[in-house]
Amino acid sequence: MTLATVPETKPAQSRRTRWQVAAAVAIGVGIQLVGAAIIIGSLPVLLGDRFWQVVRAIQPLPLISTPTLLNGLILVILGQGIRERRRAAYLLVLILQIPTLAVDIWIAFFAARPATIPPVPGHWGERIFLEMLTAFLLILALVLLRGVFTMRLPRTALASGVSVLAGGLAVSAALGITLIWLFPGAVGVGRDRVIWALHATVGPVPSGILLREPWSRPPVWTLHTVNLVSSLALLVALTVFIGASRRQQTMTPDDELGIRRLLLMSRTADSLGYFGTRREKTIAFAPDRQAAVSYAVFQGVALASGDPLGAQADWPAAIAVWRRDCERNGWSTAVLGVTEDGAQAYRAAGFRVSRLGDEAVLPTDTFDLDDQRVGSVRRSLRRLRRAGYRF
Repeated sequence: MTLATVPETKPAQSRRTRWQVAAAVAIGVGIQLVGAAIIIGSLPVLLGDRFWQVVRAIQPLPLISTPTLLNGLILVILGQGIRERRRAAYLLVLILQIPTLAVDIWIAFFAARPATIPPVPGHWGERIFLEMLTAFLLILALVLLRGVFTMRLPRTALASGVSVLAGGLAVSAALGITLIWLFPGAVGVGRDRVIWALHATVGPVPSGILLREPWSRPPVWTLHTVNLVSSLALLVALTVFIGASRRQQTMTPDDELGIRRLLLMSRTADSLGYFGTRREKTIAFAPDRQAAVSYAVFQGVALASGDPLGAQADWPAAIAVWRRDCERNGWSTAVLGVTEDGAQAYRAAGFRVSRLGDEAVLPTDTFDLDDQRVGSVRRSLRRLRRAGYRF
């Protein structure tokens, strides 16, 4: 008998999880919309400064406060990570927000204000308190939703992406230093040229404390050129990261020997057991390695085919390990083509079972073409032989 299984959860838990996931997706979409607005706002020739003033009033990440293409791309990527419930994106947004909230609290309540700037109400005070409120609400929401950010980044993919990005930013910084040195504009001091080149590379406006000439500024076209190179480096790094992430971790030689040993010792009627030994599969072994689940990931779904392999008494442990791996990576789980025994094991693990149909099984040790019940098979065989086929 062939059956398909999908996860089943308690109704209350399912509703709570759905709301948490929906809230995380909404936060991610909001960050992406602000990123798109910043990308549009980075075109001052077309839109002027007023559009950017509106963007600054609504953006949820005040630390990214410069209307550059790179900053907009960073927000779009971060928002996508939040939507996909990636833990790295969740932590990075918190890292950006917590210092922002701390700095705004310091400025609002403790820092000395220029005499020409009224404390509150007024534009300066409204801006600071808007940033404080936005940062506080975003931190609170992310902390409350921390349980849904389970998807972890593949380490090899992350290393590849970071390496490409670091190389690209190094090229961009070298280009920035060269351009600003050749076309300094109002930047007269050598150290200020380096600081402005780094600004063009990574985005934030340099603080007046760092500059020897606080009001100096290089030609705008040099900043946009360098920032464009940094943006291209970010896109290339993202492409490399996505490509590396899609390369699923396949079984090792030890895994292959282990899964074949389990297939040999299995006493199940599952006809799909042998396909679990295919080398593009990933194996989740029970802690004692006496049972295992073989699966492959397709579009975020970890699909296992057939019963678990190995001792039937250890199937629940193997299923539990597989589900934990999937939860850690943010994958949905499903199983296709299990027997009655396998269906019972997955049902006991919290899955819902749906019958697809019966499987045709041919007992080769007792099958006989002379049997009257297979006359149609004999006639088909004779037609093939007359056509020249041999068996």
